Amino acid sequence: MATAELKPGRGSDRPAEPTRTDVLRQFPYSWVADEEHLGGPGVESADGSLIHAGTVFRQSRRPGDSFVVRREASDGSGGTPRWAFRTDCHATALDADTTTAFVAYDDGEIVALDLDDGTVLWRHRLTIGNVTAIPTALTVSRQGRLVIGTRDGRILLCSVTT
Repeated sequence: MATAELKPGRGSDRPAEPTRTDVLRQFPYSWVADEEHLGGPGVESADGSLIHAGTVFRQSRRPGDSFVVRREASDGSGGTPRWAFRTDCHATALDADTTTAFVAYDDGEIVALDLDDGTVLWRHRLTIGNVTAIPTALTVSRQGRLVIGTRDGRILLCSVTT
């Protein structure tokens, strides 16, 4: 796992590509010795820890092979997980506010995890007219609502409730 500070590009609205010296190696992506982890979405929390999702690489999919994990980026622990939440579905997006990590899954579920210990605060199946909507993007707005993009091209603004 590596991090890089994005800097404004010259005369452009887009950030400049980070150079090799801008990239800081944090820790190996896989923290379990006999598992190879494939990357997924990630976000930096307000306290600087990293919350990221991924899937265990295997020849066949097994229950619990997908995960969301919170790891300290620069505390010298080598990226030891603070907590890990295992699930059967792939995370398509995630974001966090100061207390909660919000995760969107490819089965249409949105899950809120306590940022301190990874426990499930609530789960909600995303439906529109009794049809499951698959979230592909998710962010927490400044007003504390979830902005969710769906596979069928919708943008949803949802209140965050427990």
